[in-house]
This record gives sequence, structure tokens and C-alpha cells, in this order.
Amino acid sequence: GKEKVKIWRRSFDIAPPAMKDDHPYKNHVSSNIPEGKMLSSESLKDTFDRVIPYFKKYVEKKIKENVMISAHGNSFRSLCKYLFNIDDQEISKLEIPTGNPLILKFDKNIKLLDAKYLDKERSKDLIIFN
Repeated sequence: GKEKVKIWRRSFDIAPPAMKDDHPYKNHVSSNIPEGKMLSSESLKDTFDRVIPYFKKYVEKKIKENVMISAHGNSFRSLCKYLFNIDDQEISKLEIPTGNPLILKFDKNIKLLDAKYLDKERSKDLIIFN
């Protein structure tokens, strides 16, 4: 039901049931992914564990420049969890509107100072960051 799907979509570490091997989309989606690298299911924590090391290695050092990040919803939720220091339970409350750029302002030490949506009429409440 709706509540179970909401738990899978919004919780931090609860993944939906694994995709079965005979699912019609499984081979189509994973055909170019090396053996053993494709998860059968994924929680936000799994996404976080991929996104944040990449962000730290390739993006964070460029924050002093103008950087634009375009991402899938869960990738962006992972990044917001990290940048806003959102705990595992509070992340379920984060709603990100589609197609409304989030402008982030950092100080010279890459500390997040401010966050606001470009289109205020379509913005969602941001979880206050620490």
C-alpha cells in the first residue's frame, strides 16, 4: 500500500524488495553494468554511500567556483542529507520540488551558509540545517 511505498521511498536505510531475476526490465537496465555491481534493490543509504564519496572527491573542492549539479531525486536527497547534516529519521521529511533550482551559498571553508529555491512560489520548506 501507499504507506509501505512511502517507507521505501523516504526512509534512509529501508530498501524496497529486490528486483527478481526474471523481471522484464532487469536485463534492459543492467546490461552495461559489470557483474556484481548492480544492486537488486537500493535504499537511500546505498545511494548516499555512492554519492557522497564522489561529491567529496570531484565536486566539493570546486565549491569555491560556480557549480551546478543536476541529479536524480535520491542522489540529490543524499547530497542534501550530507550538506544539511540531516539525521537518518529527519531525511524522510525532505521534499524536493522537481525543476526548481536550489541555490546554496558556502563560505571560504565550504561551510553551508544559506539555501533557497530560485522559484519561491514552487519552493518546499527546507529542513533547517545545523
